[in-house]
Amino acid sequence: FGAGFLMRPVGAFVLGAYVDRHGRRKGLLLTLALMAVGTAAIALMPPYSQIGVAAPLLVLLARLVQGLSAGVEVGGVSVYLAEIAPPGRRGFYVAWQSASQQAAVVFAALVGILCSQSLSSDEMAAWGWRIPFVVGCALIPFLLVIRRSLEETPEFAARTIREGLSEGPV
Repeated sequence: FGAGFLMRPVGAFVLGAYVDRHGRRKGLLLTLALMAVGTAAIALMPPYSQIGVAAPLLVLLARLVQGLSAGVEVGGVSVYLAEIAPPGRRGFYVAWQSASQQAAVVFAALVGILCSQSLSSDEMAAWGWRIPFVVGCALIPFLLVIRRSLEETPEFAARTIREGLSEGPV
């Protein structure tokens, strides 16, 4: 799972350029889609006993997709929050990104504790390790609704018009 961290700088570079070119909203929807694909792929991956060495290779690929997405997620959300913040409230707005990330870490830890206390070691090894990924998949529709309701930031819209970018705000 650590291999996903190797993709974060690549994601920041590649997807950061996408966000700057196509908009914050489109970028946030793209990162959510990539994370959803990676998470669902891991949660639903057939076991080694069914597909052999393809299972760990596909889990690795899914983890790399997650890492690519995560590489621009923090920056993309932070820029979006900074651009929608009213004057004098930018720090407060951007702080919500970090606060929500820490809340997610606590929630993930609680899911891990609940799984490890409720399941035997054999159950955890056989299928229990998938539970956090299934929980993550269950959050995707909620996150999609939120992100689809976002409007493009006025700063990006103004820059798009000023610089004559081919992709306008959505």
